[in-house]
Amino acid sequence: MLKNNLIKKFQLLPINKRRYLISLMKTSIALLISIPLMVFEMLFMFKSNLILGLDGYFIYGWIVFVLSIFIVFGLGFSFFKGAFFEVFKWKKPGMSLLVVISTCVAFIYSTYSLISNTIIYEPKLHGFFETACMIIATMSVGQLVSDRIKLKANQDLQSLNNLQVKKYNSYDLNTKQVNEKVVFQAKINEYALVKKGEIVPLDGVLYSQIAEVDESSLTGEARPILKTINNDIIAGSINVGDNFIFKITKLYNDSTIKKIINGVNQIASSKPKIQVVADKISLWFTPFILLMAILAFLLQAFVPSIQELPIAFLNLHGSNNDSNLYEKAAYVAVSVLVISCPCAFGIAVPLAVLIGAGHGAKSGITFNNSNIFEKIKKVNAIAFDKTGTLTYGKLQLKQVIGNDQFLDLIYQMESISLHPLAKSFVTYAIINNISMSTKLIDIKEVAGVGIIAKDIDGNVYELTSEHYANENQFDFSLINQKSSTSTNLLASNIIFSINKKVQSILVFEDEIRADAYETIKVLHENNIETYMITGDNTKVAQKIANELGIKHFYAQVKPEEKANIIKEIQNQQKTVMYVGDGINDLLALKQANVSISIGETNKATNAVADISLIKPDILNIYKVIKLTKTTKMFIVSSLLWAFGYNLIFIPLALIGIIPPFISVLIMTTSDIAVVLNSLIFRLLKMRLVNRKQAHKLDLKIIDKAMLHK
Repeated sequence: MLKNNLIKKFQLLPINKRRYLISLMKTSIALLISIPLMVFEMLFMFKSNLILGLDGYFIYGWIVFVLSIFIVFGLGFSFFKGAFFEVFKWKKPGMSLLVVISTCVAFIYSTYSLISNTIIYEPKLHGFFETACMIIATMSVGQLVSDRIKLKANQDLQSLNNLQVKKYNSYDLNTKQVNEKVVFQAKINEYALVKKGEIVPLDGVLYSQIAEVDESSLTGEARPILKTINNDIIAGSINVGDNFIFKITKLYNDSTIKKIINGVNQIASSKPKIQVVADKISLWFTPFILLMAILAFLLQAFVPSIQELPIAFLNLHGSNNDSNLYEKAAYVAVSVLVISCPCAFGIAVPLAVLIGAGHGAKSGITFNNSNIFEKIKKVNAIAFDKTGTLTYGKLQLKQVIGNDQFLDLIYQMESISLHPLAKSFVTYAIINNISMSTKLIDIKEVAGVGIIAKDIDGNVYELTSEHYANENQFDFSLINQKSSTSTNLLASNIIFSINKKVQSILVFEDEIRADAYETIKVLHENNIETYMITGDNTKVAQKIANELGIKHFYAQVKPEEKANIIKEIQNQQKTVMYVGDGINDLLALKQANVSISIGETNKATNAVADISLIKPDILNIYKVIKLTKTTKMFIVSSLLWAFGYNLIFIPLALIGIIPPFISVLIMTTSDIAVVLNSLIFRLLKMRLVNRKQAHKLDLKIIDKAMLHK
């Protein structure tokens, strides 16, 4: 019963976990057998085999023969399978082929030696079964560590998969009924109910007045975020407040969480240019090593000058005479085969890219192009779109000039409109607990005018633009005329009047992102020039550029002209990154050397951009630069180690200085070193700025930025 339960539990585990546990078991068994065999081998090197006696020596030899069959062809079967695929299916000989050839050479020669010695009943020829076993055991250790890192990296990504729910609560606004459905059945503009503690199933906009969600797994934002009516709701976020209703705006395959996962999988499976180079090296590396092994065998067997080298390990068995030349040659050939490590070239790049993509996913950064790790290191100029990138792109009520006692009436009038300023006021009213009036009747929205309403006494209430009010000679006597126009160039004013007499002026402003100040400052401190390209007027552009410290700006630029400006900057020997969020940025995104789209609302920009930022926090732009450069650093360091290792140790093995069992240990150390380098990367907590820079940054501004999320 217990056995059956364990088997069932094992079968329920994810496939990567099952593979890892099987690999762990096989590696443990191989080590438990191989290490004692290697210890005995080292004792025999110093003639300690005399303590066994001749009979004991041969009995031990045949026991080792049986154990070797179990380890090499049983526990090492995966290497034989891999070698078969490398040669006959993939047509790319690799590490598995080298492992199989070296173990087979060691096993076949050792079997020949054992049989020959048994026939003449004299230990004349020395075998090295233990070397074949140790090759399988140590290679299994390297593979196990690599599998462990991949498992952990995949678990990081699996946490995102867990945010994809299969069912959702469909909500009927008329009947108030809730029906559970599969997410694939969802329709655009359908309403859904999310209960407290549940995961948001699909992207949409909030229908309820207010909601509180946790987006930490998607954007890296640690604090719960307050959402108000018409705010975007992201699939994969968790409801940490009361139940709320939202309207579905994207189907399952277009949802934010699905795009993040697809992006990570795509970047993990695609190959950057440096991986292509590494693959080409690996492709020729194995045939080259096979030739070197043959050369080593021939040199040791037939070249007298090589035979005269004072190589200690070849003489440990008393193998000084000509009769043992082939044994020496076989030893050296196996050593060359074993010490080479093409797997370091094979695993260095994929592991680093996978872990880098995982780091990005945790912070709401999606890489859409695998070559980004190559391109971004050269970036020395960043051009920004203005609206929605350097500014929030959302007008918010900042001031009420005149009488502020009519906000409940304004709330009632604005509630019928879908205009962005109306939505902004409704959000303001909800957050500030303003009650909605019910005294107005016949509320309607009139194109070119605004919103008009009446009360039971026939008084006319209007919400209009300042331009319309001035043109139609509204009475501003209750308002200081100088106050009627905001000095903020980013402001828009709405006039509230009763019977053409202005009572209040609502001042809405688009603010510069709080995190924009710190982003520009950090970029300048890292010698990256900044540019702003906007379609807005020169005065607005000048004001924002001055406030942020951006020296270069272009105003009143048409969408088709943005790409030409990017080209001009590139002609100044600049590698340009462009950051934008709208359709008008498409050409510029395509022209730039590196492109980043902000937010998930625009499919077109996300399709074109090299990188997508789920969270509209432009401080993440610098994080992208740090992350990609760190990923590249770990890739290069692993490849340099692989090159250096093979360059040094293969020649030493070729001339017979390094024995096979030492070759196994050195090779495994090399393999594990590359994997551990990736482990360090995975565990690394990247500092966005260094300590010196951190002292210069205004943390209060960053905190303020969080309030706008």
